[in-house]
Amino acid sequence: LLRRVLPLAEPGGRPVLVVSHGIAIKCFLRGILGADVAALRRIQLENTSVTEVELVESGSLRGWNLRRVNDTSHLLLAGLQ
Repeated sequence: LLRRVLPLAEPGGRPVLVVSHGIAIKCFLRGILGADVAALRRIQLENTSVTEVELVESGSLRGWNLRRVNDTSHLLLAGLQ
């Protein structure tokens, strides 16, 4: 994901949608957070969950920021949870 997403993402640019397997998302999150490999076991992602990150260009939050992780509210809204 880092090799595919980074070239597409621009601070303040158009949103980029990535649909992927949980382990790939976990590895991406680990990479942007600078976490160790053990973090993979501590990140829980349900099937069809939404994880949202934002690339901020400047300021104290410069870089990748987590907006939401493992959000399944769309299932509740659809009556599936």
